[in-house]
Amino acid sequence: MKTGIAEQLAQIKADYAYITKNYGYVDNYSEHQIRQHERLIAEPRKQVAFECIRETLQEIFEKGYLKKVGTLGHKVLEPLPLEDDRVKEMCLRWNLPFPQTTL
Repeated sequence: MKTGIAEQLAQIKADYAYITKNYGYVDNYSEHQIRQHERLIAEPRKQVAFECIRETLQEIFEKGYLKKVGTLGHKVLEPLPLEDDRVKEMCLRWNLPFPQTTL
């Protein structure tokens, strides 16, 4: 059953929020770029917002996310965990590459 863009946008926004809240952002995003991206995905044109979020998710799935290590704010690049069932669901739902087990 094919869903409309409004439903797809709502689902991909929920998926994006889950990834960024539980894991993190793309490794090359500065704080300014994150704020710009957040404004862009709030774009009133649903298709534009959907495509922006999907591209960002694809980059996180391909490259990994920045994980803070220790108290000094040191960050390392980590792949998304395959044992997270929701990560697997997103791969299938949006035709994203399965995360590499090691980067």
